[in-house]
Amino acid sequence: MIGTFPYFNQSGLPYIYIIGDTPDDINAALGAGIKAIGVVAPGVSDVKGDERVLSNTGAFIILNKGLPELQQLL
Repeated sequence: MIGTFPYFNQSGLPYIYIIGDTPDDINAALGAGIKAIGVVAPGVSDVKGDERVLSNTGAFIILNKGLPELQQLL
C-alpha cells in the first residue's frame, strides 16, 4: 500500500487510525499516511515481546487489554 487515500484526506474527520495486530498491519497504515494503533492479539504468550515488535514497527500506541481498553481510548 503506497501513498494516501484521497477519501481519508477529504473526509473532514479529525483523526483516522488503523488498528492492527501484526507488523504488516502497522506498515500498511503508515504507508497510507495513517496513524497505527497496535493491538496485542488475545492468547499471545509473550505480551511484552509483541508490544515491543508493534512499537518498533511504528504503532503510536499499543493496546494489550482487549476491547475495554480500545473503548476507553475512543
